[in-house]
Amino acid sequence: LLFAGLAAAALAAGMGVSPQRSFWSSYQRMDGVIGMAHWAALALALACSIRSSQEWRVFLNLSVGAGLAAILLVTAAWLEIAVPYWGALGERDHPRIGGPFGNATFQGTFSSLNAIVALGLLTRSFHREAGAAPTQRPGVAARLWGKRLFWAGAATASLWALTLSGTRSAAIGLAAAALAICLLYAMRAPRRARIAAGAATLAIATLGAIVAVTERTWRYDVPTSPMARLLHVDLDATSLATRWRTWQTGLQAFVEKPALGLGPDNYGVAYGRHIGAAAAQRLPVDRAHNHLIEKAATEGALGLFIHIALWVCIFRAFLRALRLPGRSWVLPAFVGAALLADFIQDLLLIDSHPNRLQHMMLFAFAVAVEQRACPPARWPASLSRIGERLAAALRHRGARGAAGSALALSCLGGLVVNAQTYAAARTLPFAVAVRNEPAPPARQVRAACLAYEQAIAAFEPLANYPRRMLFAYLAAGERESNWVRLRALEREAAARVLAGVDAQAAAAVAAEPENWRIQLLLARLYRAVAITEPRYRDTAERHAARFAALAPGMEIDSDWTWQRP
Repeated sequence: LLFAGLAAAALAAGMGVSPQRSFWSSYQRMDGVIGMAHWAALALALACSIRSSQEWRVFLNLSVGAGLAAILLVTAAWLEIAVPYWGALGERDHPRIGGPFGNATFQGTFSSLNAIVALGLLTRSFHREAGAAPTQRPGVAARLWGKRLFWAGAATASLWALTLSGTRSAAIGLAAAALAICLLYAMRAPRRARIAAGAATLAIATLGAIVAVTERTWRYDVPTSPMARLLHVDLDATSLATRWRTWQTGLQAFVEKPALGLGPDNYGVAYGRHIGAAAAQRLPVDRAHNHLIEKAATEGALGLFIHIALWVCIFRAFLRALRLPGRSWVLPAFVGAALLADFIQDLLLIDSHPNRLQHMMLFAFAVAVEQRACPPARWPASLSRIGERLAAALRHRGARGAAGSALALSCLGGLVVNAQTYAAARTLPFAVAVRNEPAPPARQVRAACLAYEQAIAAFEPLANYPRRMLFAYLAAGERESNWVRLRALEREAAARVLAGVDAQAAAAVAAEPENWRIQLLLARLYRAVAITEPRYRDTAERHAARFAALAPGMEIDSDWTWQRP
């Protein structure tokens, strides 16, 4: 199902409004079909290489430890401690803390899942295997309590980081996971464990009620903790109103193109088409902030069906794991609850790469659970014969050599492409740094344009992102645009820059013909150019008309047009 979803995404990309954007995404997101293929390959590698339950416990312990290290960086950011060799951690949502995750919501989701997995390992340690001796040697017991302290510390630090993030969706997902664990214990655990789970649930509910009453009586200028933000929900607030409108635009796009959608990573097209006059009150978004609606809008009914079927199979595997003997069911119960929390928070947020990494690790664990807890799948005879023929073919030395050579070449090609992508991405901070260096106005503009052109040339499939930065930069300026400054001081350099901009504008539109942001930036740029070059007035108005057609109801001069591409 995972690879069927990848195939459906590739089909939707090929039939979508911008195949290049769907396959390669952008430097800001990196969520295209190429990225999906990397994640699917990771899940396959994990599922094939980590076989036993003991190996999975080692791997999950390493994951919890790495999560704890990242959360210590979150705590350092909260304490305003400079971490050596790390650099400053700018907080975009201050006083909410994002730490090394860049965004407080991503940090909150990561922390909640890390806490659930750590608690699963901790809880499992208190269950005895069937027939195990009730007492242990002192050395073994000491090591076990050392591990318990590690798991408890990781869970506590993760929950603390969640409160620093103030992420409501992660808190809702965590509450759902806690409820699921209590229900699973009620179904499976021994009587004493059920009583303990009930007591823990009552204690958590009481603590939550006390915190709720306390938080409600406090006076917040800016609510920061998840509880405070949940209790101070304003249905007219920008974030909630934006989500409601983005969900509506996604559903409208699905109705408009129900079979295959607009193509992965093209939700921004749907937003422009259907947001209407509501865009004047809030910043535009390029994600639906609801994974199901985004799947429907960008991959259509096919992608949505496979996605839902995949989640059904995941939860089926974990429910069947409750039948495993001894304490083998405990860790799957917690990991299943973590994936439930991930599913719920995805109904309110967008994916990030740290969260996707966690998801794919836990998904591979679900594959292992399915192999142990579920009966073998009854594949159609035709599919079985394909596998048998492939296995028979690979018994020959020549076939194995050819397959190995093809695999080596694909890995080498992947390394080359990833190295090019990374090198190209590194040119963008350089371009921004050049743009901000103090220098004579004309030299500064000329150097910045050259840096952007280098970023554009570095990797063509992702060139539209630096192209948009170039268009925005030339049109920007406090009293007069950067183009006007360059044209007034260095006419020859300005002519070369303008010729290059014309070529890049054509390439940008060809790659993403229905991207309203590109049309917006070009309309603003060519209006600035028309101040000194009147022949570009028609070009500016042509792009403005195209922008109005792609994003009806939006204004070219809205306050949010300054934002980064």
